Formats: sequence, structure tokens, C-alpha cells
Amino acid sequence: MRKSLTKQFAYLSITICLVGLVPSSARAWGGTGHRAVAEIAVWRLQKLKATNALRQIEQLLKSKPTTIEEASVWPDTIRGEPAYQYTTNLHWVSIPKEKEKYDRATQCKPTPQVPEGDCVIGALEHFRKVLSDTSASTAARRDALSFIVHFIGDLHQPLHATEDVTFQNYNDKTGDAGGNLKIIFYLNEGVWNDPDEASCTRDIEACSYIDFQGNRRKRNLHAAWDSYLIETMLAGLKVKNEKRLSKEESFKIKEQMYTSNLERIISKLSPQEVARMERGEPSLWAEESHALATEYVYCLPPPRRKLNVADQKFYDHYFLSKSYQAANIKHIDRQLMRGGLRLAAYLKQIFP
Repeated sequence: MRKSLTKQFAYLSITICLVGLVPSSARAWGGTGHRAVAEIAVWRLQKLKATNALRQIEQLLKSKPTTIEEASVWPDTIRGEPAYQYTTNLHWVSIPKEKEKYDRATQCKPTPQVPEGDCVIGALEHFRKVLSDTSASTAARRDALSFIVHFIGDLHQPLHATEDVTFQNYNDKTGDAGGNLKIIFYLNEGVWNDPDEASCTRDIEACSYIDFQGNRRKRNLHAAWDSYLIETMLAGLKVKNEKRLSKEESFKIKEQMYTSNLERIISKLSPQEVARMERGEPSLWAEESHALATEYVYCLPPPRRKLNVADQKFYDHYFLSKSYQAANIKHIDRQLMRGGLRLAAYLKQIFP
């Protein structure tokens, strides 16, 4: 009998909340996640022999960004440019953690630039119209393609569809901004257990970036789901003659190994299973991501009050253990596969 999707994951599967297993005491997906979604989508379109969609994508990407992988991360690089500042809120939709359903009236209000709504769901509707309009300029349609590729990736990052609106954050306000304001210690249990250990928010020299291989980082829960969980998994992959490679070369090979493995998993699924993964539309995908966040992402140990060296105040900090990482990488795998398959289906509908 064909194995179910869950059983095909090569990583540890734990389905219970991990609070009892840990000590008691807005960017979505890093480049790896976004590129994986884009590459799976192209792979799927090739499998479907969707020649028109592939040809249109190639024609639109003749100038920068010149590949769909570049297009998948481009929208994060231009947020600060005056011409694109209106896209800032388009990367997410803030469904309160206590709610179950998306409410367009309160969570995606129209704006002059995006009358379909100032959230990722409205953005996809808006840029779909632009991409489908053959009378629009090539530049406008190229932007629209890049935004669609990126935003479908964003929509499958659970913290881009959820906010803990009751959380008391370090800005003396409520709301965790999709986990961006929840301070974490990542993997380093020794640091977590040290009562004198301080952490930090904000960008100061004392809070400099530390690599992802088991060391404390100055960041937050959102960043963990964007990057740290994936990077930790990649660090465990073995590459032939890795010592002869630069860190960049090794990382690129491991990233491709990861994406290829996700494609292999999909290729072993029945057509019915793939169809179930593809189905739905953006608002339902947002609710699906939101459900994952409430059930798994926010399944955290009790916080500890620790000093924040940036402002010398005490705030709640959360510890993300190896058990948390191992249990949740399977959810990231599934979300990236769903994102890639759904992006392919979305583009195939635009370019039938």
C-alpha cells in the first residue's frame, strides 16, 4: 500500500505539543524557502507539460530578476524603495490567534494602490489581474509575476497568517507581529538555563549575528520559522568533499538537495494526494497556515523573564529546543511542497 505523505518525511515526526519536553524554567521564509517553492512550481509545470506557462515565465524574466528563483526573493529586496513602499503590508494577513477564519472586512481593507485589499490575499488577487492583462507593460507584468511567486510562498509561512494580538510586547503595546516581537533563545539550552544570560532585541553591536549551528541568536520566533529551523536541518546534511568547498558552495548544494528531496516526495504521491494538496484558494490557504501556527508554532514552553541588553529592561524570552526544531521541520516541508504545487496550479490557470 502506498505510504501516506506524513510517513514519507525523512525527519522525526512528533505530533504532540512539546512543552513537557523542554526546560520548564517581516520576512517570510529565508531565501531557501522561497527558492524551494519557486523551483517546485517550475518542476511541477514541467511534469504537467504546461508549455505556455513555462514560456510566458521565461519571456517575462528576460531582465532582472532573470530566474524564477531570483523573482521569488526580489519582493523582499525592494520594500524600502519609494515606488514599492505600498507593498509593505502585502506580505501577510493578520488573523488573530484566537480566531479561526479570515475576515476580509477587518484584515484586508482596500487601499488606493491595492483596492482588492492591503494584505497578502488581496495582493494575490491584485497582481493576478495585472499578470493576466496582456495589454499591461512587460515591466508591470514581470513585477506581478515576482510578487505572485513570492506572496504564495509568504502565505504558506504560518506566522504570515497569524498574530497573537494579546501578547504584551517590548514596545509596551499588545501584539506579537506574527512572532516578530517574541524574543527567543534558539537551541542553546545552556544559555537558556543561565540566570545571568541576557538576550537582546534591536540592532546593537552587543547583539551581533551568530551562526545557526546551535548558538544563541538575537532574533525572534518569526525569524526561527523563516530561517533557523530550515538552516539547522541543512547543517545536518552531508555533502561529498565538503571541506574543499566554501560555505556558500556547501550551502547551495545542501539547499538543492533539500528541494530535490521534496520533489521526490511529491513524485511518490498518488494523483489524488497531489490534487488534495493543490486545491483551495488564497483565503483557505491562509486559514490553513493560521491553524498550523495556533497548533504547532505557538506550542512554546513557559517564558522566562530575562534582561534585554539593548534597553536594560526585563522581558519574556522563549526557548526553542532541538525537539521543537525536529518536530516542526516536517510542517515546514509540507508547507513548502503545498506552496510549490499551488503556485504551479495558480500560474497554470493564468497561462492556460
